[in-house]
Amino acid sequence: MVLRKSLKVLHRTTLVAVIGLALSPSATLVAGTAEKNDRDPLIQVLIEKGILTEEEARDIEAEVARRKARKPQERELSLGDKIQVKGQYRFRVEGRENRDFRNAVGDRKSSAMQRTRLGLSLETDDDNEILLQLQDSRVWGSEVSTTTSGLFTPANGVANTTALDLHQAFWKADNVGGKPVSTRIGRQELSFGDERVIGAFGWDNVGRSFDGAKLTFKGDGFVADAFLSHVVESNSILALAPGPDDDDLYFGGVYATWPRHRGGVTDSYALLKRDGRGASYVANATVGIRRKAPFGEHADYSFEGAYQFGGVVAGDQSAYAFVAGTGYNVPHNRHGLRFALEYALASGDESAGDGNSETFDQLFPTNHDKYGYMDYQGWRNMRDLRLTASAKPRNKLGVAVDFHWFRLDEARDAWYGAGGAPNLTAEGTPFIDVTGASGRSVGKEIDFSLNCAVSDRVKLLAGYSRFFPGDFVEAVNGGAGSSSEWFFLQSQYGID
Repeated sequence: MVLRKSLKVLHRTTLVAVIGLALSPSATLVAGTAEKNDRDPLIQVLIEKGILTEEEARDIEAEVARRKARKPQERELSLGDKIQVKGQYRFRVEGRENRDFRNAVGDRKSSAMQRTRLGLSLETDDDNEILLQLQDSRVWGSEVSTTTSGLFTPANGVANTTALDLHQAFWKADNVGGKPVSTRIGRQELSFGDERVIGAFGWDNVGRSFDGAKLTFKGDGFVADAFLSHVVESNSILALAPGPDDDDLYFGGVYATWPRHRGGVTDSYALLKRDGRGASYVANATVGIRRKAPFGEHADYSFEGAYQFGGVVAGDQSAYAFVAGTGYNVPHNRHGLRFALEYALASGDESAGDGNSETFDQLFPTNHDKYGYMDYQGWRNMRDLRLTASAKPRNKLGVAVDFHWFRLDEARDAWYGAGGAPNLTAEGTPFIDVTGASGRSVGKEIDFSLNCAVSDRVKLLAGYSRFFPGDFVEAVNGGAGSSSEWFFLQSQYGID
């Protein structure tokens, strides 16, 4: 008898729980106000059968009312939701000597840098994703104290800054309106093609991200991205002081990719950059095409060309750039031996001060692995002949040797670094000879690099480079043309 009563209580309790979960949220009854004729028919039948008591029925009705009153932001995670933790820790030591190409002045410098990224991704069962990625980037010993966030300045003052920031924070929605369209809004990385004009600049200790929105459409055999970003905010509506109208920097455009076009990859793009800041006013458009594909059984080729037009603060702009290369993988070689040849060119300004500009604007690239690891050369007013030999002596070990021969495209324009600004002499003046008498020979660089994948999460990299200045650098540098050296050691641990 006791067992039978216990089973009956258990049965009744289970029914209450199941009915409470299964009942439609559209029920409109509130506890204490429901009359017999207004009840949900299912509950009424269970009461008449003696399965539920009046008290138990009111409890279920109260639960239904609470669920109906819940706000949308209180939505519980479902079994279809997915939470991922992503992280990366990177530590790098760099050393450089003769940055000014002068042996007479000692300028040997070294730095220890670390970058930590920690991200949390929530992917829901309705094709939405929210990503939050924190980044802490710092140079060892650069803080006044490890108990403060102030950094040393050249005058030993303290800058009111901190190394912790948001690298990415965006909301992404897939299959918008049931179509092959996705949107991504917020702070995000943008990387397209070989990152010659748009890249995340991952080598840098901070990297690059954009505040903006991106729309992606996946068609039959192609993918098209349209984006708009706000790069610099100079005149916010929150500012109290008056200022000139619309002096911000915007960058956007369309980038389309055909990933299986004639056995290779073909890209095309149209990009717009508008910098409304008075002293550096720029409004230009860049159109380009990129192609990479196999050539025969063991070879491949690549090409990217871009033309730029628009206006700058002094007048009109008309510039161009291209890069072409080919590679050969030695057959039947167990060490993965490969040889490659590449030639890159970016136009320079033939006549400085004539009101027009022919210097190519490289926009927002990742240049470090393209025009020399020492970052002395950008894709502006340059000609670069590159020879590469690489191999994999072991399954997870790769080695490479790169040789670069740099020349100016126009002798009267400046020598621009990887960041896009002119390189500076020891006196702080740009490397430029407006007469063109110093010639075009910038110099030569040789890079040795090694990479090792210790595991799926641990990677080690090392490299050594040497730059040999040419006649142009020596002439502008007051006759000093000593070679410059650079090395790095890097370790990285990541969780995807």
